[in-house]
Amino acid sequence: MSFKELNISKKIIERLDTLKISNPTEVQQLVIPLILNGEDVVTISPTGSGKTEAYSIPIINKLLSSVDRKGGVIILSPTRELALQTHQRIIKLVPQGYDIQLATIIGGQSYEMQIQAIEQEPPIIIATPGRLFDLINQQKLDLERFDTLIIDEADEMLQLGFLATLFQILGFLPKRRQTLLFSATFPKELEKECSKILQNPIQIQVAHKGHYQGQTNQFLLFVDKNDKKELIRYLIDEYNIQSALIFTRTIHGVDRIVKDLTNNGYSAQGLYGDKSQSVRNSIVNDFKADKFRFLVATDIASRGLHLDHLNYVINYELPDSADQYIHRIGRVGRSNIEGYAYTFCDAEDNSALINLQINLQKTIPIMEQHPYVLSWQKMLSANQLTNKKKTSSNKKRK
Repeated sequence: MSFKELNISKKIIERLDTLKISNPTEVQQLVIPLILNGEDVVTISPTGSGKTEAYSIPIINKLLSSVDRKGGVIILSPTRELALQTHQRIIKLVPQGYDIQLATIIGGQSYEMQIQAIEQEPPIIIATPGRLFDLINQQKLDLERFDTLIIDEADEMLQLGFLATLFQILGFLPKRRQTLLFSATFPKELEKECSKILQNPIQIQVAHKGHYQGQTNQFLLFVDKNDKKELIRYLIDEYNIQSALIFTRTIHGVDRIVKDLTNNGYSAQGLYGDKSQSVRNSIVNDFKADKFRFLVATDIASRGLHLDHLNYVINYELPDSADQYIHRIGRVGRSNIEGYAYTFCDAEDNSALINLQINLQKTIPIMEQHPYVLSWQKMLSANQLTNKKKTSSNKKRK
């Protein structure tokens, strides 16, 4: 199927051709006609499957075809990074010669500049829920003219605790509107809330397994906790890894890994939420521009980072959930390039690994050939020792 068959404006098709986007992805084929038809839609589709374009193309199409352009679009994003990158991707899709203004409303940036942008009445506002609701409370923004609401990465919105704020925002939007919800996963709690957010939605689901298993080679590496930094360096040298995204749980962990890499001659920088937005933006842009090789991050980077030519992800620790694992490894294997995801597992992660693979409904292949292998026997023995220490410690407390 081609974009021409989806009844998209010729100007948009010409723009897509310029961007070398020739054919719609599966999710775009399924969702674009429904959006153009005015339906409420719930779309569950893997990271990297083209969800942003699946809603951006039809909303741009509707704005171009509208004579008065009185309607408006609100796009809610869970993180600042995702909001900023959505802004950039939509701008690229707007045909040359057409002026569709966008305003991005996020925390960590000037209120004054954002209020000035709002006063221009842009047809598209991309926002994080907290800052958007803040400006509504200050009576700086009236949502009555916005007849389309897009909730992007809804599962992350739920996980970050934005559900209450989302419902508050809904109260300021027109009741007669088109609502589109996009998510990489569909937890039961989110499923329960959909009927309160959308009206008779059509649900589209693109299978996760076929996507991330097909494009990303996944490996599980058993390793002692004390050998993890050495194992990172081994993988870099053994497989000639020029660039990688390395995930760890804590800010302290980010700083330690960055220090170890730089001390051993590898260029690296860290990314986490405590850094200012301008610094975070600069780090991401420098990474995209190949100004350093390794980006070490907390899970702030598992959503919203569109790194189209990234091949490698390293999970220094197991993620907290299967959904988080999917989002982490979804940073690679995009744009039809082959991706590799290496996940480290130490003795203390034994039960977490079992839960992860049960929830993934798959077994991650084990990489047995590396210099720091922690065998199953050693792993179980170390795990028993850890449990004994915990039991002993608990007895002492009593």
